[in-house]
Amino acid sequence: STYEALKEETKQAFPLFRWAYLPYSMKMAGPREALQHMIIRKNFGATHFIIGRDMAGTKSTVTGKDFYGPYDAQEIGKKFEAELGMTVTHFENMVYVGPEEGYVQESVAKEDGKKVAKLSGTEFRRRLR
Repeated sequence: STYEALKEETKQAFPLFRWAYLPYSMKMAGPREALQHMIIRKNFGATHFIIGRDMAGTKSTVTGKDFYGPYDAQEIGKKFEAELGMTVTHFENMVYVGPEEGYVQESVAKEDGKKVAKLSGTEFRRRLR
């Protein structure tokens, strides 16, 4: 598993660090689900929580449009991180700008006037393999 590989790879440099897998699947319930996951992980001793773009987001089965904004989960996580005693780590959407530069943050590509190819999170992870 990924966790076992990361545990093995980091055990020398970070002997007290603990990689753990929480077998709790996404329910695709939107930004409040991100808070639920933060609380669960806090109860298991986590101090940091990564919130990706469109975490737990879902689309309408009728219109195909997103119910929530792409960064709503990150915003609600940041709003409650102090109250929950967690540090939220987030990342911006990554876009492909060509073979020379590869992937960059969407805001950087826009600032530089680059033509971008938008990828879903699934496609982005597939290409990283």
